[in-house]
Amino acid sequence: MKKFTGSFLMLICFVSSAYSQDKDYAVSMQADTIKGKMNIIDNPLSGHSLVVKAGKKKEQYPSYKISHLYKNGDTYHVAKIEGKYQFIKLIQEGFLSLYRYSPSDQQSAQMFQGSILITKDGRQKVVPNLGFKKQLAEFLEDCKSVSIKIENGELNKKDLTEIIDEYNACVPQDYTAKPGDIVEEIVYIPDTSKIDELISGVKSDADLSSNKELLEILEDLKKRKENGDDVPGYLSNILKNNLQGKEDLLKLLTDILEE
Repeated sequence: MKKFTGSFLMLICFVSSAYSQDKDYAVSMQADTIKGKMNIIDNPLSGHSLVVKAGKKKEQYPSYKISHLYKNGDTYHVAKIEGKYQFIKLIQEGFLSLYRYSPSDQQSAQMFQGSILITKDGRQKVVPNLGFKKQLAEFLEDCKSVSIKIENGELNKKDLTEIIDEYNACVPQDYTAKPGDIVEEIVYIPDTSKIDELISGVKSDADLSSNKELLEILEDLKKRKENGDDVPGYLSNILKNNLQGKEDLLKLLTDILEE
């Protein structure tokens, strides 16, 4: 009987796990549904990515290419925080929403340990440990009733749920939140098509196609654009020097750098 019970419990766990995995899915910014076993990974330089395994196939998506994600019963959106795009876990939703995010000074194993407030119009405020009263009162000053309660200590950090509820009561009643709204307001999807065109042009040029260093630098340029990072002057100069005499490619590079 014990053997049967153990096997039965293992079967339940297996079925439960499979059922849970079937429930997990992501929606891309192009509104495509992505299904499979979801795993969020954190790259200290480029931010979060989503690794999806479906059968033997495994694909990786930068977080900014995902509209929203449902994993293990939790909802995730995407935001650019501290210079990196990352998944943020929804805790309390409204015009003002509470999320868990991953501070840049925390290790990958400790993701989603920070708390951040984000409005549907894209304003952000990390929930501070110090200076909570002053900072939150200023952040929510467009709703005087809530701001005053925070200033006089009637509402404090332990009342965060109540603060969010009261603030959201200030939002016009005809406002209707829709799935994905928060992402559309926060996330900027960079257009790297010109960089792809430049890389293709270099690869097809007889004089440049064997220049591996140039191609590596162009791939670095693409990643910087994808992450919304500035392109340092030395990198621009290296690219310009390598493309001297190739007027069409040089003009394309100039257009990219001026964007």
